[in-house]
Amino acid sequence: MSSQAPELTVHTRTEAAAIVVAVAGEVDMVSAPILLTAISDALATDHSRIVVDLSEVGFFGSAGLSVLVRVAEAAVGRELRIVVSEAARRPIELTGINELLDLYSTTAQALGGA
Repeated sequence: MSSQAPELTVHTRTEAAAIVVAVAGEVDMVSAPILLTAISDALATDHSRIVVDLSEVGFFGSAGLSVLVRVAEAAVGRELRIVVSEAARRPIELTGINELLDLYSTTAQALGGA
């Protein structure tokens, strides 16, 4: 499944017993609802591990931060793992949201057992 906004592309796939939501482009007020829908759809599956791959994100604004907080709250009892680009890592860490999330540098790490 894939969705697209002018500055955002989202693809969902199943890999290594996890569902991966791969995001590329910019996450802002316009595109954040697409991201929220894609992650919410992943949470609606029976997968216990959801990986949100933001490694191809070049801009991650406050609307994207809000999405991550919402899905972290919705993912109780599930493994929600976030792969971050430098552009996404910086606002996540500056706002302290990283305390709510499990952050990874690569998709392979996030798909691994640790």
